[in-house]
Amino acid sequence: MPAFVFNGAQLHLLVNHIPVIGLPIAMAALLYGLLRRSEAVLTFALLLVVACALGAVAARVTGEQAEEVVEEFVGHDYIEHHEEAGKVAFLASVVLGVLALAGLVVGRKGTSVPRPLVLATLAAGLALSGYLGYTAHLGGLIRHTEIRDGAPGVQAGDGHDDPDDDSGRGRGRGRGGEGR
Repeated sequence: MPAFVFNGAQLHLLVNHIPVIGLPIAMAALLYGLLRRSEAVLTFALLLVVACALGAVAARVTGEQAEEVVEEFVGHDYIEHHEEAGKVAFLASVVLGVLALAGLVVGRKGTSVPRPLVLATLAAGLALSGYLGYTAHLGGLIRHTEIRDGAPGVQAGDGHDDPDDDSGRGRGRGRGGEGR
């Protein structure tokens, strides 16, 4: 059995799931806390949002390490598209984390978290959840040729465009974008 080596790409793949999966869960908890008027659930949900923001920081920090591992055998355009979306996702996650932290600070002083702040966190968190999913999709395109245009079962023009494709067939280099 080969020795286990933990590289930058593996670390990035591990931590980037924290905000992508955690934020929708936090939004569900936040909505539940609003509907039940439960300060305890709202506090828990806001803590989850802060944890997701910290996960986004970790994903951003490990992104450069991951790029160094895969850049030799992956089209640079895929990495660049994911990196640009990752910058926006990172900044939005940090802003949302600060907003949630403000809610926790206000709620800690014995008063309830202001409803407008909870609603703003919920609205921004729902939008960011979608954008994080998009960013994750762009990351998936880096190594998962099966989700790109031209792969079996993927219809041309359904948003899985190959940035390296200049043939007009949606396939990139080689058959199905393979051989990178």
